Amino acid sequence: KSNPTSIRSKVVLLEKELGTKLIETSGQRVVFTAAGHRFHKEALQIIDFSTARLDNFKAEQEGFYDKIIIATTHAIASLWLPAVLPKFRASFPKTAIIVKSSDEQFNLYQREADVSIAAFDDSRPQEDDLRHLLLTNYYMNLYASEEYLNQYGVPATIQDLQHHTMISFGKDIPYPYPSINWHLEFLPSTFVSLIQVNSGAAILKTVQNDLGIGSISQKGAETSEKKLVRILPNLLTGPTLNITYNFPKTRAEEPLIKKLYEILKSSFE
Repeated sequence: KSNPTSIRSKVVLLEKELGTKLIETSGQRVVFTAAGHRFHKEALQIIDFSTARLDNFKAEQEGFYDKIIIATTHAIASLWLPAVLPKFRASFPKTAIIVKSSDEQFNLYQREADVSIAAFDDSRPQEDDLRHLLLTNYYMNLYASEEYLNQYGVPATIQDLQHHTMISFGKDIPYPYPSINWHLEFLPSTFVSLIQVNSGAAILKTVQNDLGIGSISQKGAETSEKKLVRILPNLLTGPTLNITYNFPKTRAEEPLIKKLYEILKSSFE
């Protein structure tokens, strides 16, 4: 763990070398000065450049010219990326592609990934140095398999949902976006979701296996292994999710990052 005193000493030395103040105290907080903000931005660019060059060197030693790390959700990694990555490979055949899937947030500044693809969460503070490019919209609604509905009946009213097995995202797990359990808001506060999972992909698989009713995007329903039936289409409409392609602004002109966005975007046009 870093020693605050040691960090402060290094900042003082850096300020002395640069001839300007980089940070100042505001109440109990330490904040950047105007010069500090500019220096921080330049430092990020230097770190990004040097780290990218080092990654390229390591990749060349392993027989590749380059590599790109893509962070995304389990659902996107399994349902969407496999279909579009061949086009990217055709343009960059010597580039290693590494896909990291998780429904938790990735830190692009710590180089956990080069880019991320996820639902844009406007309820969280946004980093000024990140760019978010819209790829597509996911329209979330309730679905169930025909087999489940044949066995347990088709809900005719919102109240009927409390008599069904509702699939939800686990409450003790960090939500990938705030409205992931939107459908539970229509049920009594005492209602217990009997099946709770920790990823959108798992919700889809659970619905496909005739276990209950869950919130699925139109993309998930379209690519489902079996036909899914939308529940209460005239009474319930779920949230719309903006799926964005995210990367540091300092890396906006890198060919791999630009080309991958073009391919992903075109797959939905």
